[in-house]
Amino acid sequence: MAKHGIITRIKAAAMAFRGFESIADLDRRLDAQGGEQSVAGTHVDRITAMNLSAVFNAVTLITGMMASLPLHLYERVSDTKRKRLTNHPVARLLARPNEEMLGYVWRETAQGHLLMQGNHYAQKIPDTTGRIVKLWPWNPGMVRTERQAGRLRYIFRKSDGTEMVLSSEQVLHIPGLGFDGRQGYSVLQLARDSFGLGIALQEFGGRFFGDGTHLGGFLKHPGELSDKAHEALETEMQEKYQGLKKSHQWILLEEGTDAQPLGIAPEDAQFLGSRLFEVQEVARWFNIPPSKLKDHTGAIKSNIEQDQLAYVGDTILPWAVRMEMHLTDALLMPEEKESLYIEYNMEGALRADTESRNKAYEIMRRNGALNANEWRAKENMNPIAGPAGQVYVLPVNYANAEMIAQSPTEPPSSDAVDEERSFRLITSHGDRAARSQAERRRLANQYQGLFERSVNKILEREGKALLRMAQESFGTRNADRFIAEVQDWYEAQEPWIHAQYSGVYTSYGDDLYPVAAAEVGAEDETPESYRTTVEAFVTTATIRHIVSSRGQIIKVAIDAEWVTDREREEAIEARVRRWEKSRAGKIARREAVDGESGLAQSVYDDNGFNTRWVTVGENCPFCDAMDGRIISSGQNYFGSGQTLEVSDGKQLSFSHEVRHPTLHGGCDCTVVASA
Repeated sequence: MAKHGIITRIKAAAMAFRGFESIADLDRRLDAQGGEQSVAGTHVDRITAMNLSAVFNAVTLITGMMASLPLHLYERVSDTKRKRLTNHPVARLLARPNEEMLGYVWRETAQGHLLMQGNHYAQKIPDTTGRIVKLWPWNPGMVRTERQAGRLRYIFRKSDGTEMVLSSEQVLHIPGLGFDGRQGYSVLQLARDSFGLGIALQEFGGRFFGDGTHLGGFLKHPGELSDKAHEALETEMQEKYQGLKKSHQWILLEEGTDAQPLGIAPEDAQFLGSRLFEVQEVARWFNIPPSKLKDHTGAIKSNIEQDQLAYVGDTILPWAVRMEMHLTDALLMPEEKESLYIEYNMEGALRADTESRNKAYEIMRRNGALNANEWRAKENMNPIAGPAGQVYVLPVNYANAEMIAQSPTEPPSSDAVDEERSFRLITSHGDRAARSQAERRRLANQYQGLFERSVNKILEREGKALLRMAQESFGTRNADRFIAEVQDWYEAQEPWIHAQYSGVYTSYGDDLYPVAAAEVGAEDETPESYRTTVEAFVTTATIRHIVSSRGQIIKVAIDAEWVTDREREEAIEARVRRWEKSRAGKIARREAVDGESGLAQSVYDDNGFNTRWVTVGENCPFCDAMDGRIISSGQNYFGSGQTLEVSDGKQLSFSHEVRHPTLHGGCDCTVVASA
């Protein structure tokens, strides 16, 4: 296989660094000296490969799609809810990676590097806090990697011929397919012979039609032409019949010339077939359906629709996931990666199929999974004013299967008909209550884990501070000093503890409100009174936590007054360790159940509904005694100092008002609205 001589390549490389006018000019010069010849004898580099219409179409198709898809930063609020972040520095970075590039151009460039050269490199520019604020893409042909002392380094050859060495933390590297986990394969290298054949066919076709002489037949003369006659015939052939526009014509001659038609040579007839095969070959290299490259051989409407789905699922999705994972890992701060992530909105890839898209929306709309405003939002349309756009609809013939199974087989009596009519008036509310209870309980289970995480964070800070204070105070035999420091510490930490509970409760309240509002048919917009209630729950949780912690620690210190200082310190440490084992889970369960019931009850009260106590699963005698009890808005189930007595004579006394679950530690009850 012919290659450039080493001296020629060195000279070409040196020349590439002199006299360039732009980065694009430099890229072209580097490509010109960096490409290789194929088996077909043609030179293959980025420029010559992109001269193939199939390659150009494939590259622009994929890069254009990847650049067009919305790429957003999201916060994972819960297992089922996320929030798009638009003011975060990473969101702004994705929209404009640097002052010279929009996000579209950068994503298009990055994908082009991946498709043709197997790797995308960009230098990460941080601010003073270490946050990445700019990305500058590099030509992959100017980068090489090496390991030094076990760490990966990137060597970037600059335009002046010098080299810049950066660590892996300073470079965004997105590799394509590659089996060493470090470098992606260059498609130009792997497909060199395949693309070279296409270039050769294209060049052959140009020469074949541009310079060739293609007659519709030939003429046989019975005698021998004189030199003059032969020269005249040759001149006439060149002037009148050579070239594409003059092909396949007949020559008019004299002196008994015999006309013989000339058919198309078999190798000429195969030329167009070979060109078509090259389109299919390029489609295979880039893993896209041939129809996307305008090869509609044997295509029908259904085939093209399936090709579009295959294109999105087999071509675009793998590239999107690759980009998402690398960008999330490279651009977010370490502490953000647990809750934030970068993701493409793949709905944009199917927007061209209007009919299929709206059929899917229609099915979701008919089955209550989508309302009119959600449909309109997906189509970038403004919402319908008023509550009409927020309504979820179901077919009128939908019914509870258990109700159908239990329906009487004989004609109902008139009393039964009246009873059924009354039941129908409340059955819709009953169904909503059941759905609300199930969804609220799911949210409670989900947020219990978030509460536990926040409480553990609080307990960790408490434990470190209390142990430090115990060591310092008891080391000087001063218990009073310890108690005073504990009181001062909790007073100073109250805003921070409040913030830990507020972060979870605010999100919890946002998720609970639409569920409870749907149960009573309330407006979907959250009222200010509800937000005030959420804040009251945060304040209560904060005070309850501080009072409990402070009280327990001070009691331990007082009870251990007559022991040695070391024993008093050990008693404090033992209480802290006990907190670490089980306290977070107990607090989290209480707040999850308390918040679920209490916040739902506030929605009932605001909309004129009563509250009914509901037990869940296996319960104690006290909870069983509460099942089904109803109170009106503003009432309590129990006041401070009251007692609940059950059938076996056991009593449960209350030191505070009880308006909703929890009734006691470990209580798992809930509430529903009662008309």
